[in-house]
Amino acid sequence: MRNKKMLGFIAIGALSGAAISLFDKNVRRECKETMDNQMLECRYYAKHPAELMHQCRKQLACVIDFSETALDLTVQSADKIENLLNNIDKKID
Repeated sequence: MRNKKMLGFIAIGALSGAAISLFDKNVRRECKETMDNQMLECRYYAKHPAELMHQCRKQLACVIDFSETALDLTVQSADKIENLLNNIDKKID
């Protein structure tokens, strides 16, 4: 129950902050330009779904490469920690 109220207050705060920021003419203009650009991009991808799939595959390949690199670094770090702990155990004995 408390989490629902907290999320509600966060949403109200975010919406009121967004509404207040729209009083500034430059913010309104920038928001409109961003929304217009996003609409054009959505229309483009609606007409060219193969391009969207290509972009998604490229992004997925980047995420996979990043994940593999992170996993390799994690394994290397774990190996180094294991070696360090083994050295400490040898010195203690």
